[in-house]
Amino acid sequence: MINNLQRVFASGLSGVDDVADYVAKYKAHLRSEMAQLEKDTQAHHLEVPQANARAAKIVSDIAQLRERADTTEGQITGMTAAIKRLDDAKQNLVTSITVLKRLQMLSTAYDQLVVLVDRRDYEDVVPHLAAVNELMAYFKPYRTIDHIAELSKRVTETESQLGEKILEDFQKALDGSSNVQPSSLVSACSVLDVIGNGFPQRLQDWYTNTQLKGYRTIFSASDEAGSLDNIATRFSFFRRLLNEHDTERAKYFAPSYNIDVALCKGFCTTTRSDVSSILQGLGKSVDVKLLLDALNETLTFEQTLDKRFKTRAREGTVDLDSLKTISLAFQPHLNVWIAHQDKILSSKLQGYRMPQPHTEDGDSKPDVLPSSADLFFTYRQMLEQTAKLSTGPPLLDLYRLFARRLDNYANSVVRGTLPQRVTDEESLFTACIVLNTAEYCTQTVAQLEDKLTDQIDANLKDKVSFDPQRDTFMTIINESIAALVGKIEHDLDYSWREMKNTNWNINTVGDSSSYVRQLCQVLSTDARQILNAMDKPAFAGIFCDRVVEVVSSAFLQGIIDCRPLTEVAAEQLLVDLFVIKEALTKLPTLKSTEDGEPNQPSSRYVKNVANVISRIETLLKVVLTRPAPRDGLIQNYFILVGDKSRSNFVKILELKGIPRYEHNAYLEQFHLLLGEQENLVDDSPIMSAVKLTALPSMERKPPSSPNIPLFDTKNILSGFSRDGISSLSKKVRRG
Repeated sequence: MINNLQRVFASGLSGVDDVADYVAKYKAHLRSEMAQLEKDTQAHHLEVPQANARAAKIVSDIAQLRERADTTEGQITGMTAAIKRLDDAKQNLVTSITVLKRLQMLSTAYDQLVVLVDRRDYEDVVPHLAAVNELMAYFKPYRTIDHIAELSKRVTETESQLGEKILEDFQKALDGSSNVQPSSLVSACSVLDVIGNGFPQRLQDWYTNTQLKGYRTIFSASDEAGSLDNIATRFSFFRRLLNEHDTERAKYFAPSYNIDVALCKGFCTTTRSDVSSILQGLGKSVDVKLLLDALNETLTFEQTLDKRFKTRAREGTVDLDSLKTISLAFQPHLNVWIAHQDKILSSKLQGYRMPQPHTEDGDSKPDVLPSSADLFFTYRQMLEQTAKLSTGPPLLDLYRLFARRLDNYANSVVRGTLPQRVTDEESLFTACIVLNTAEYCTQTVAQLEDKLTDQIDANLKDKVSFDPQRDTFMTIINESIAALVGKIEHDLDYSWREMKNTNWNINTVGDSSSYVRQLCQVLSTDARQILNAMDKPAFAGIFCDRVVEVVSSAFLQGIIDCRPLTEVAAEQLLVDLFVIKEALTKLPTLKSTEDGEPNQPSSRYVKNVANVISRIETLLKVVLTRPAPRDGLIQNYFILVGDKSRSNFVKILELKGIPRYEHNAYLEQFHLLLGEQENLVDDSPIMSAVKLTALPSMERKPPSSPNIPLFDTKNILSGFSRDGISSLSKKVRRG
């Protein structure tokens, strides 16, 4: 309050009059507002009773309106009830009139139908009978009415009598005792369709049994005429019967009846039953040729039916499968046919096992075994014949026979032809024949599987697979290549013995060793002969890869057998290895091409040779390192081999001939330096192929190293490549 007064009188009391005037005006304004509020309050108190009176009047009006609505609803309900009674009466009157009219129509139509039936006017009977049946369907809810029930019974009896008359007319017409017109009986077929109640089927059954009565009597399964070798006579008899039907009796039947189809079905059913009985009686003693001839005759007959009805089959009025039932009778007995094929294949396999003379025709390239082409030709013939007989279980049995005999052929003929050792040109030629035969069989078996899968039933397709047989032939391919590689392996034995017997206590490094020159000559001669005898480039590639494996493994074993190795000996072996590597790299060029140009090795092959030889190079480079100081040998081992295996490092020590009593000192240093190394593997593949066996002289000290200048190990390790023998020797001498 004081603060407010201080702000108002901040300049002194000179403005007191102005403030007093303002206060007086504000006071007058407040009094005016209070007077207005009091006036409004008094007016509100006066309006409350008036509002209550208006609300009471509204409630009264609503009650009066509800009372009037109830009164009006009662009046309307009374009016609509009367209208509903009038509508029901009208509906009943209309229904009664309709029923009476339709009853009159039914009576009239029935009377006319009876007259038409007595006159056998079947063409006019059809619409009248259809009309009567339609009207009777309308009166079905009124069957409890006596008159309707009696009329329904009379209609049913008339239909039954009409059906019997029609069947009687057909019998008389077909046995020639009546002159009824064919067109009338065609209309009678339509009448039977309207009647239903099994009459159309009765007509078909009667006609089929009547026509086949003579056939069933003549060709009874118990008589000689019904034997299996007379099955062609059966079909000839029925063809004549079917021809007579087409020319003389088909005109009496409506086309929709397919009466010729019914006749064929009856014949097929009877014949299948007879054939089944005959085959069951013969059992396994049935003659295969007779069985096959009868089945072929049956298939030919069924093909005739197929051609006759194929148009109607496309229209959906005939099921062709129902006309191919006779051949099904042979299915359970086709195991006799399969057994006969097995005997044929067994006889052929016996002939295949006989030695087959090789005839020189001037072509140096080997071919496949003639028996393989003959076997698959026989397979194709058997498959075609069996597929004509059945595409079901018998074809699956044939597949199983093929698989079993393929196993026999692969093991006893193809593998049996492969020589145990390839030692001369004849055995080399034979091994190549076996190789090509196995590859030919692998491809042809796949084609055979495709043909079988295409022809066998869909539910049996997943049971056809020649994978085991393909695997067998692939194994024979590998065995054939191994036999050819074995020739080179055998012919190189002398070179490896010479390597082992060489005095490796040498003072200087020279050109390649004598055993290497002999090895390269043998390798070139044998590889050229074998590669030129191979037809497939893929086989040549596999052969060269195998030779690389064999030669590298033998050279590594030679290194192991020649231990202990001095640094000079290791360097000489590196020179020898370089020459061998060059010889291996040139192996594919030894195969002649059609245009006479050299056959260049693939980049994959060159890389493979480099990878295989590089492991031996690495081993020799580690052995090449001086044993002292120990740190230098161990560091080079970590750099070149790149593992932390103590046992592998011991192999290096043994190859170098370091006495075992010194191994602990090296291993202690190895352990100390190992902690400083990173990115080392547990076991390097470079050393995994080094298998050391104890030598009687392992405990003796290695031969003293010749007194020659030492060489810079790092320079040798980093600079060794295909610089040539002289370049390598110069590096060593430079130290």
